[in-house]
Amino acid sequence: MLQKHEKIIVYKNECKHQGGRFKELQDDCRVKCPLHGWVLNLESGRYEEPIGGQQQQIPLNTKVDNQELVIL
Repeated sequence: MLQKHEKIIVYKNECKHQGGRFKELQDDCRVKCPLHGWVLNLESGRYEEPIGGQQQQIPLNTKVDNQELVIL
């Protein structure tokens, strides 16, 4: 999950490459898969590494209900 100002972006915690769980936060908007080092930019949804990686994560649908984030 990434919160930038009023915007909240939520992704499934699973790398599209081989299903690894993201564990390492690289900075405030990137996470790294522990299996093969793929780096996902949470703002763009695109993998930055390996260079040229064309895969993209799709944000999960969410809503705020009674001040709680709900994943649909």
